[in-house]
Amino acid sequence: MEIDTAKLNEWFSEKWKHGACPVCETDLWAPLPRLGMVPNINPPGPDGGNVVPVLLIHCTNCGYMLSVNALVAGMVKGPDWDSELAKYGPEQVEHVAETSG
Repeated sequence: MEIDTAKLNEWFSEKWKHGACPVCETDLWAPLPRLGMVPNINPPGPDGGNVVPVLLIHCTNCGYMLSVNALVAGMVKGPDWDSELAKYGPEQVEHVAETSG
């Protein structure tokens, strides 16, 4: 799935505070142009599915990668994401974001 460049730029300007790569210690980060998927074996993901869409960010010097939950970051919207927000409230959603990204 292609990434919405405007949403990506907004997320980076508001949220990105990373810094140096833990492997090579450069600060050369770039997002991959498409979202990835992380399998969610049990229980189902926050959108009720078996995968969690992720934004993959890699160090362009050494290739180290990290992932960010694309649902929580607002890059995509799952079919049941709004109902999960209503069902569990912000505290639970924050916990899901911390454990799935």
